[in-house]
Parts: sequence; structure tokens; C-alpha cells
Amino acid sequence: MITILLTILKIVGVILLVFLGLILLVLCLVLFAPVKYRAKGAKHPEEMHVSAFISYLRPFIRISVSYPQEPHLSVKIFWFDLLKPKEEKKDSQRKPENNKEKRKPAGKKKPEKQSTQKQPMEKQPVERQPVERQPVEKQLSTKQPTEEKVTAAEERVSPKAESVYPLETLREDSPPRKDTQKAESKEENKLAAIAALLWQYKEMYPDVLGRLFKALKTILPGKCNIYLVFGTGSPESTGYLYGAYCAFAEYLPGTIEFEPVWMESYLDVEFELSGKIRVIHFVTAAVKIIADKRVRQFISEIRRI
Repeated sequence: MITILLTILKIVGVILLVFLGLILLVLCLVLFAPVKYRAKGAKHPEEMHVSAFISYLRPFIRISVSYPQEPHLSVKIFWFDLLKPKEEKKDSQRKPENNKEKRKPAGKKKPEKQSTQKQPMEKQPVERQPVERQPVEKQLSTKQPTEEKVTAAEERVSPKAESVYPLETLREDSPPRKDTQKAESKEENKLAAIAALLWQYKEMYPDVLGRLFKALKTILPGKCNIYLVFGTGSPESTGYLYGAYCAFAEYLPGTIEFEPVWMESYLDVEFELSGKIRVIHFVTAAVKIIADKRVRQFISEIRRI
């Protein structure tokens, strides 16, 4: 009996270890395996073409896009294309359809049946008696009692309705109620408290933003080749852009060449980009930000408001 229990426990333990190993393997792949991307394109005055490729564990997931020359979008898992259109059945595989119309023998036409509907009876003219018209004064005298009834019904308004719906609430110039004033005051107090907290923890922002920028730098392409010929049509604006390029050229990734066109609006671009993205960089940045005591205090105080 004990040996049977031990064998069952061994089997359960092996299954649990295999399951935990699979979970660790998936986590390591998600965190450390890079997502690679590559893009190429060109924009000339006469034509334009762009193509991009994204892969994750190269044979596992592949996404490719191309536009506008032969526009194409494909999503492949291993060697199966998920967006591949279904092939139409060939005409040869279809069974021949026997749609031969049955020909009726040509014979004599049947005589048309005489209509058995009864003809409508002629209506006899109805003699109309002349209507006596009353003078205008009598008509007005007959309408007076109806108007008196309407005024009497309007006067029979219950005083409760007036008390429930006073006329002051329907006017635009009526002052706001106390409930709306209290709600507005509460919102103003919340905004003031949040502004005070933001000012109180102003020393925390450089550290948090620095960690975020470090994580975002990993997204930047490792290979970047751009050749740009650009002009806005006015020498002043092109001069500002060219000056900004000269000031930040040392800090830009890869090789970027910019040639200005001063006297006309013009655009000619050729680019090639490639890089990698890893999830572990964003996870580490998020853990470091949350582990900071100042951030946790800030979050707890905001929740209390």
C-alpha cells in the first residue's frame, strides 16, 4: 500500500516539475528573447515604396508588410500563413450541372377565359339638402362656453404641483442649488490637494523619468541610415530645421544626412532601420520605480484623496 502511494506521489511530483519548467521557459522567452524589426522605404517625387518585417524567435512568428508596390500583409506562425486567402475551387472539380430546360410541345393556345367579375352597379345620385348657415354673431356665441370651460380647467391647478415644481427652478436666472455648490467645492478641493502633492514630490520626477528614458532607449534602432533632401518653400523655415539638425547631429543614432532645398518645397527620402526590443528592460524599469519609497507614498496619498 505504501509503495503505491509513493509511486503516485512521484508521478505527481514529476508532472509538477515539468509544468513549472514549462512556465519558467515561457517567462524567459518572453522576457529575454528579442523582437526584431526591420524597415526600408523611399519617397521620391514620382514614386513611393515601404516595407517592414517583424520577427519573434524567427521561425515562430513573422509579420511582413509592403506598400504600395504589390501591397501585402502576412502573419506566419512557423510555416502557416494566417492571412492567406482561401483558394477558389477549380472549375474542373465542380460537377457538371444539368440545367437543361424542358421544352414544352408547341400546341394551340388556350382560349382566354371570360371574366366572371360582376360589373359595378351605377350609383344613383343622392339629393343633398341645403344647410342653413348661421350668422357670425351666433357662431361666436356658441364658441364662448367652450373657452370658458378651458379657462376653468386651467384655473383648477393643484397647489401641490406648484409647490413641487416652482417656477424659479425653470428660470435661467435662478441661483444654483446647494447640492451643486457642494459638488463643485469638493472637486476644487481635490484638484488643490493633487496640485499640492505634485509640488511636494517634485524631487522624485528626475529619477523616474531617467529610468523611463533608459528603457525607451533600448527601442531605438541600432542601425539607422537616412538620406533626406527637404525644402519647405521658404528659406527661413528650412534654415531653422537645418540648424536644429546641425545642433543634434552628434546625438542622433546611425548616419543621417540632410540636404536643404532653399527656394522650393521638395521631399526626397531613403531610409533603412533595424533594431531589437526586449521586454526585460521595461520590467526592470517598472520594478525599480515601484520599489522607490517615494513613489509608493505618492500613490497611497493619491488614493486617500
